[in-house]
Amino acid sequence: MTLVFRALVTSILAMAMACSVYAQHPISTIIKQPSVDLSTEWQYRWGDSPLDSQGLPLWITEPDETAWRPIDFPSNPPGRQGRTNAWFKAQLPDNQWRDPALYIYSIDLIAEFYLDNELIYRYGTFDENGQGRFIGWPWHIILLPEDFAGRTLYVRTYSDYPDIGLWGEIILGPHIVHLQRMVKADASSLFIGAMLILVGLFSGIFWLANRSMLTNLYLSMFAFCLAAVVLHQAQLKQLLFFAPLRWEIVGALAYCALVIPLAGYVEQFSGRGWRHSLVILKWGVTALVAVSALLSITDVVSIANLYPVFDVTLVISLLIIAAHVVHSIVQGNVQARVVFAGLCILGGFWFYDMATAHGFLPWDRQRTEWGALIFVLILSVLSFRVFINLQRQLIDLTQILEAKVTERTIELARRNDDLSHANQQLHSLATTDPLTELYNRRHFFDCVAVEIKRTRRTNMPLSMLVMDADNFKDINDTYGHATGDRVLQDAASICRSVVRDTDIFGRIGGEEFAVCLPETDELGAKGLAERVLNALRSTPIHFQDNTINLTMSIGIATLAVTDHDVDTLYQRADAAMYDAKHHGRDGIAIR
Repeated sequence: MTLVFRALVTSILAMAMACSVYAQHPISTIIKQPSVDLSTEWQYRWGDSPLDSQGLPLWITEPDETAWRPIDFPSNPPGRQGRTNAWFKAQLPDNQWRDPALYIYSIDLIAEFYLDNELIYRYGTFDENGQGRFIGWPWHIILLPEDFAGRTLYVRTYSDYPDIGLWGEIILGPHIVHLQRMVKADASSLFIGAMLILVGLFSGIFWLANRSMLTNLYLSMFAFCLAAVVLHQAQLKQLLFFAPLRWEIVGALAYCALVIPLAGYVEQFSGRGWRHSLVILKWGVTALVAVSALLSITDVVSIANLYPVFDVTLVISLLIIAAHVVHSIVQGNVQARVVFAGLCILGGFWFYDMATAHGFLPWDRQRTEWGALIFVLILSVLSFRVFINLQRQLIDLTQILEAKVTERTIELARRNDDLSHANQQLHSLATTDPLTELYNRRHFFDCVAVEIKRTRRTNMPLSMLVMDADNFKDINDTYGHATGDRVLQDAASICRSVVRDTDIFGRIGGEEFAVCLPETDELGAKGLAERVLNALRSTPIHFQDNTINLTMSIGIATLAVTDHDVDTLYQRADAAMYDAKHHGRDGIAIR
């Protein structure tokens, strides 16, 4: 995203600079200050000049006119035969300008400029062998002295690239005119670069909204790569971020990487049997880009020497991709027809620029951006239509699903209520005594065990009452077991009215009950036991025409250090209950 942000800032600032330049120096100024084209009437000489005692080239201080040969343009003289050094010279015209300057579109690869015997400009560094390394292909504006007219301009060059010398335009004129010309020439590139970045951003957003739409992902990647290529060709970027080699590496790698998202896009509508070759193409080019990036960044290989490899890769890849698109057209894919038309337009611009770069056609400014914009707009329209159709299908499907979900939700809610009710019943059966609705023995002991642990942590007292109905066997024998059950229910109800809400009350079995009293010492437990006995004494149990005065024997035990668990505490309280029975029943005993 950093590269995208910097590219977008480059476009915006360059456009602002363009407006500023034109506001201060209107086009009419350019007409009144014409420039001179210096692309003809040059001379060249192969090799590199030795130096005199003052470090000046002897070919300047002691010129040998017979060694120089005429050439129309100072680039790629005949008979190179592997040479890497060449000199060029030309006599400057007798024109007069304010702030005269020499504009050069590009240099292959490094150069020194001398006006007569004075060094006026250097790009790159020559070593003692007259060689150097590639540092980018920026434009150059060389400021000249006011008395330049009629003097000789010498250019010393080095290049291990297929091209050597100057490249593109060589124009002599006022400094401001060169800047205005660049603004005018780059206006379309900056606009198209910004448009491509916006397309890449919106396509990326659409892909994030629907990750299954891989065409949007590949379109976003393709637009960003094209934006990098287009902005790399724009000259005004050099005024904003002067890093020629970095721009060249980014532009070259983006140029080669264009194949990756393009193959991925075509893969989405290509036949299943054909996709394998596209996958191989994607990964192969990805590996090439990665290796090229590593070699160029570590300066093992000059990025300039990788361009022929990238050009061959692009041509072969375009032919493979075009074959897949044609196959999809034969299969009746309408989308493939539109893609093929756009591919032909983009490919035409690419092949034209390649032919220009390799000298098969006369030099012209690269116009790849127009083909790029047309092709990306075509892909954007296709992706947008697919996105709209998918959205409509999703809306219809969503409505159907919402209806089914509503129906299913109602059914699940009903089943959930049934399940919750069943779980409540199961929990009640598992924890409650069905006769008295008190805790059953197992759940009572589980709750008391938890309470004992809490008591140990807080150092608070805890007591337990074990209560057993007196002479309950006689009641069963006299009145029957049904009456005995009724007596137990009434007895549990009477005791519950006395027991506190925080106490744990359970039926242990038969006519035996137990109460756990949290935060209650022996004295408090005895007081509660007395209230239980008084409640039973004052509340006779009536049924039919009979009255039963039920009493209970109660044992009390308070938690001690020697009580290891609930069983130990219960056993002491149970033993105390039997002590109460042995002492006449209807009483209380403590252990």
